[in-house]
Amino acid sequence: MNKFIVCLLLWLLSACTTMPQEQIEQGFKLEFGHISEVDGAYVINPNLKIISKDGVPLNRFGVRIENLDKLSYSLGYYIFKFNDVTGTYELFTTDGYWIIKPPVNVNYEAILFDDKKRFYPGSYQFVIIVAEEILQTIAFEVVSAEG
Repeated sequence: MNKFIVCLLLWLLSACTTMPQEQIEQGFKLEFGHISEVDGAYVINPNLKIISKDGVPLNRFGVRIENLDKLSYSLGYYIFKFNDVTGTYELFTTDGYWIIKPPVNVNYEAILFDDKKRFYPGSYQFVIIVAEEILQTIAFEVVSAEG
């Protein structure tokens, strides 16, 4: 029953959060897309379509999160993958919980990504957790580079 409630909650949240542009949510600025490095700083190029070859994304991708109120917060994430057979999202990977605060992080920001798993074509959800609650769910697609 709990699994059903979690899946229903994730589905409802994802229906409202598929926009690739920068979003402000409960005092947090969120950006999802390709991650690149420019002059030593990470930059997010908004994109909800991730291209992979043999399960390896051609570009690093993830979420940039910043607390605009400049308050410390705990942070983590889950990534779910849609299972075509069962018709539900299933846990793919998870990581966190970090405490984001000075002096280690004076900008109250973090970049969330997973570079350990293989991302094969399909529908995914990136669930951002702040203070042990869902802050945002972002739906994205992984497509094959082979076409």
